[in-house]
Amino acid sequence: MPTGDRSGIAERGGRIRFHMTDDPEAAAVRGELTLPFSLSTHNEQL
Repeated sequence: MPTGDRSGIAERGGRIRFHMTDDPEAAAVRGELTLPFSLSTHNEQL
């Protein structure tokens, strides 16, 4: 079930980034951490 894990991580990252609009600093930090994490998971899946 690797596909489910990827979907969950991707949806969570997108939701967190979109929900962090009130805190620009937190959004930047979270976005930077979510970007590499999402890419790493994507590469492993491919």
